[in-house]
Amino acid sequence: MSKKSIKIDLFLIGMAAVIIGFCCPMLKGMFGLSSLDGFNLINFKHSTIISIGALCIFGGAILGVLTYFIPSLEKFKTIALIITIAGGCLFILAFTTNIGSKAPKALGKLAINAKKAVGKNILKQATYGFYIVIAGW
Repeated sequence: MSKKSIKIDLFLIGMAAVIIGFCCPMLKGMFGLSSLDGFNLINFKHSTIISIGALCIFGGAILGVLTYFIPSLEKFKTIALIITIAGGCLFILAFTTNIGSKAPKALGKLAINAKKAVGKNILKQATYGFYIVIAGW
């Protein structure tokens, strides 16, 4: 097995891990609510930044998997990785700073202070889906 095929296989495994982690619970439910997966965080009505970040994480990972199976897309592997990581940076940045005044409402029925609680303790609120995404990157 050549080095190129090993790198491609690791890339495919990483992108698949990002997709799986996105579908698993990423944040603990706060105030008695159930855990939130990546799809629960996509809500353009309340927070555009968090929604764009979540879509970039998932969309970039899908593109990364497609680059493995469609040879004409192979040149987009690096772009797919950049998109997913940039989406993750937007996602974390939206929770830890005051980007967008509507960002606290992004968690749906959670209280207004939920953004501060998640922002200050993002690693304490993260569940296994969050860590699978990180491992996939």
